Amino acid sequence: MMTQKQEQLVLSFDQLLDDFVDYLKLEKRFSQNTILAYSKDIADFITVLSSYKLTSPKEIGSEHLLAFLLSLHKKNISARSQARILSSLKSFFQFLRYTSVLQHDPAQFLESPKLLFKIPEILSPDLVDSLLNAPDTRSHLGLRDAALLQVFYASGMRISEMVNLSLEQIDFQSGWARPTGKGNKERFVPLGSESIKALQAYLEKERPQLLKGKSTNAVFVGRGGKTLTRQRLWMLVKKYAKLAGITKRVTPHILRHSFATHMMENGADLRSLQLLLGHADIASTQIYTHVSKKHIKALHKKFHPRG
Repeated sequence: MMTQKQEQLVLSFDQLLDDFVDYLKLEKRFSQNTILAYSKDIADFITVLSSYKLTSPKEIGSEHLLAFLLSLHKKNISARSQARILSSLKSFFQFLRYTSVLQHDPAQFLESPKLLFKIPEILSPDLVDSLLNAPDTRSHLGLRDAALLQVFYASGMRISEMVNLSLEQIDFQSGWARPTGKGNKERFVPLGSESIKALQAYLEKERPQLLKGKSTNAVFVGRGGKTLTRQRLWMLVKKYAKLAGITKRVTPHILRHSFATHMMENGADLRSLQLLLGHADIASTQIYTHVSKKHIKALHKKFHPRG
């Protein structure tokens, strides 16, 4: 059972957490998904803090953070999730310093766990073709689903960017889209003639029937004009992968990986690919050079006389 001082500390932290969320939203302009993840991480940390006999946020030291991170490790939480949680904590304590709640940052010297390098899963161009041709455009929702898959692969957008894509963000004359990525940053991505053609067919013939007189700026909608959710988009990709006879795992992010890898294999430079993917750090894009090297090695083995 918590003492009165411990209860006051939790209440104090709850207020700080509310202020932190406002800071992420208004000043850092983080996406809603990132804000939800960060606030959950900090709420979990505050819950753990209630077991210590602290009387003020100023008494928090690196030992409390280390104990919290150790508890995550004991729960077999993945290194990637631990790294994200540590990033949440670092942002929170930077905020506390920024607002002069703390004079020092107990998370300053904590390092993220080492992440194992993992080459992303991709689909071959032939499998992508099978997936894109899977929707029956003569059936109900076929035009929408065909357009959705075409845009996914043509643009390399994240699933959250597809969900939030609005009509104003597409310029059919120039063939460009302006998705809003992480940190609410807009970027330009070309859509290509095939996806533009599929989009126009869906918008002209099927979307008005789905809206049933309702008004929305969302590009991809379901029955009653409701915006498609992330979960629904995920399920649609899996549905058409199964219809196409693809036995390996297929997700929206694997389509994004396939887009990036195929661009690299066909000569795209790293900097251009970084801009297309909306990566803040080019290190995130460099993973595709490893996939491309694998492709080059396969070509060498196939065509070199001593391969």
